Amino acid sequence: MISLNSSGLLSGNGIDVQSLVQQLLSPESGQLQLWQQQQTDLQNQAKLLRGISSDLTDLSSAVNSLTDILGPLTS
Repeated sequence: MISLNSSGLLSGNGIDVQSLVQQLLSPESGQLQLWQQQQTDLQNQAKLLRGISSDLTDLSSAVNSLTDILGPLTS
């Protein structure tokens, strides 16, 4: 919740804009950090999946070479 100090307004000091902005952005920054962490997690998962895909491609090539009569000599 945003709080304003009425004594500060009456004393002529005005509004503490920095404090007001920090209070407004605080909940959003927490959500932003959560989204950034989720993005990092998804990027790491995508990297792992690309590695698995590459490994499966290599395995498929190895299996195919076993079914070829010439085997690895064709590579």
